Amino acid sequence: MRSSHLLVLLVAAACSPAPRGDAPPLHLPDGLSSEGDLQMWWTDPGLAPGEEQDTELDDALVDLIDAATTSVDLAVYELDLPGVVAAVEDAWDRGVDVRMVGDGDEVHDAGYEALDAAGIPIVVRPAGDRIMHHKFVVVDTQAVWTGSTNVSHNGIHRNNNHALIVRSTPLAESYTWEMDELFGGEFGRGKTARPGSRAIDLSDGTLQWHFSPTHDPIDVVVDTIDAAQHTAAFMVFSFTHADVVDALVRAQARGVDVVGIFDESQAHGAWSADETLAAAGVPVLIDGNGNASGFSGGKLHHKVLVVDPGQPGARTISGSMNWSNAGTSDNDENLVLIESPSVAADMMTELCTLLADATPHPDATAEVPDVCDLPPEEDPGPGGVVINEVMARPDAHDRDGGFVELVSVLDDDLDLTGWQLTGPDAQVVHTFTHGKLAAGRALVLAARDSALQGAHVVEAAGSLHLPTAWTLQLRAPTGEVVDRFDLADTRPGESLARLLDGRSDTPPTAHADLTMAGRLDSPGRRADGRPWSHDPGSPQLVINEVLPDPDGTDSGEEYVELVNAGALPLDPTGYTLCDASDVCHTFGPPVLLPGEAMVLFDHGDHTDTPGARTSSAGRLSLNNSGDTLTLWAPDGSAHGTVTWSGSSAGVAWNRSSDADPTAPLVRHDHVDGAAGVQSPGLRAAGTPWR
Repeated sequence: MRSSHLLVLLVAAACSPAPRGDAPPLHLPDGLSSEGDLQMWWTDPGLAPGEEQDTELDDALVDLIDAATTSVDLAVYELDLPGVVAAVEDAWDRGVDVRMVGDGDEVHDAGYEALDAAGIPIVVRPAGDRIMHHKFVVVDTQAVWTGSTNVSHNGIHRNNNHALIVRSTPLAESYTWEMDELFGGEFGRGKTARPGSRAIDLSDGTLQWHFSPTHDPIDVVVDTIDAAQHTAAFMVFSFTHADVVDALVRAQARGVDVVGIFDESQAHGAWSADETLAAAGVPVLIDGNGNASGFSGGKLHHKVLVVDPGQPGARTISGSMNWSNAGTSDNDENLVLIESPSVAADMMTELCTLLADATPHPDATAEVPDVCDLPPEEDPGPGGVVINEVMARPDAHDRDGGFVELVSVLDDDLDLTGWQLTGPDAQVVHTFTHGKLAAGRALVLAARDSALQGAHVVEAAGSLHLPTAWTLQLRAPTGEVVDRFDLADTRPGESLARLLDGRSDTPPTAHADLTMAGRLDSPGRRADGRPWSHDPGSPQLVINEVLPDPDGTDSGEEYVELVNAGALPLDPTGYTLCDASDVCHTFGPPVLLPGEAMVLFDHGDHTDTPGARTSSAGRLSLNNSGDTLTLWAPDGSAHGTVTWSGSSAGVAWNRSSDADPTAPLVRHDHVDGAAGVQSPGLRAAGTPWR
């Protein structure tokens, strides 16, 4: 490396990769084959030298780099893993555009020097000017590798770390923006924020990303702790920030189970928060990783917070940022906030493993809460009976109008004798002494003086005015929790119901949002008022608007708008849209409410468009001269087809009557009342869909 003090830009001489362009879809494992897919890996260093296990975390990074066809961006603090270095060199040799950003304090790492010798361009943040502390890699602007892991022998073999790969074009484009800033010599407070959303959908949740110091991510940590209802558990290498200390103390004061693990070496620091938290009565522990060699290794290096694991809204914080003033205000860092029950459960497995090997802080007096071994009854069983709808706030004219609707998804009738509805701490709301729940039907538990009547109604012992902060639980006679239902505030006289009727894996939602007619409740009936004995209504996902010929470049601007024209919410998961040449995209969540639209773009950042999504194929291939689009239902049947011939630059094709599957496609400016020549995410008149 030519210099360890100044900004260094090493320009390729031996190999000149092709200019960056649109990359074909990355070929990655099945678990990363679709937009929004996420996989995680952990290191396993053991507790002493020689106990480390190969968890293939570095192999996953090598496989990602090996899949690159157009570009590899590395923003890494340390780099000395031979396998990763070789993969980067191989990518460079086959013509992939490779560039790296590092830190001036690490310029003598073997990986820095090897890539420099290969002619790969490298920019470093000047030594002594805080640090470029990122650990991320972006491949083909389609996938991002990040987490707490330095790309080094210590990071993989001696320290406790994790890494994740997310397949997402919007995420990759934002990380590429950060890379562009750094590669241009803008570090720390010199960077500018990329406009637009910083969130994507995952298969069972969402992911947000934040960069230091541009977005001051410590606020995300504080806000996440402040939102905790049950548990806040952390494991962090360096933790000195007073705002996070205050948030954890507040959480414990309101009854949240708080526990944290500190790295032993960092806990000895004068500014470490471990002693302050212990003095405040927060249970803290010191990690047990003794796999060190001199001053190297043996570190708990995670930067992780898990909030409310086991709950539908469980959240996990990951990334490179330590919880310090420098981490949020000066260094170049990234932080991700993931709302996903599955990610939180996986991360808690790691945290609980480390917790078992940790020792209580010498100043700690508080008992460590059991955040790992939840009682079996806290884990929902296989289902069969669903808490489907709850009226927690009857209106003033019907104070006894509270009810709880249960729905059976079983094949046989069920005797409810001995079943219970309970609140927090197993507080009993009602014990069923009789009542048969017919297969595929509903039963309503109503207040004693309720106006609800009929064979499907069971009378409660009294009123059913339920606190809106509760989680209502349905327990089998064995005590097993079969279903949970999170109550929330609604306007008086409006119930909460499952987003998808009878689906316990969907969240409770204000009932008026669930139907085109805005019904406020539907006790004992489907959300739209039809009897449960009737089949669910047919879904109506309509191809409504198509732009095959954008004005200017087609790249990133072609789109197809689809609308839920049915009366009920629609899960688009499994629907596939294909053109005549079999360029296809398969949809995933989220659910579309009635009258809600989604807009599928070929690629790019379209966060300013309501309901925007990007194609898993990275392109749409809409022919200007004419094409046919077919929407295939999850069962393989053709759900809808549109055809056009010819097109005008910048002018979309639109149904002559919005969201009418029988209406023909016409030029957008020929639609009665159209506000312009295109309206992605809006009605033709330019008004919102909902």
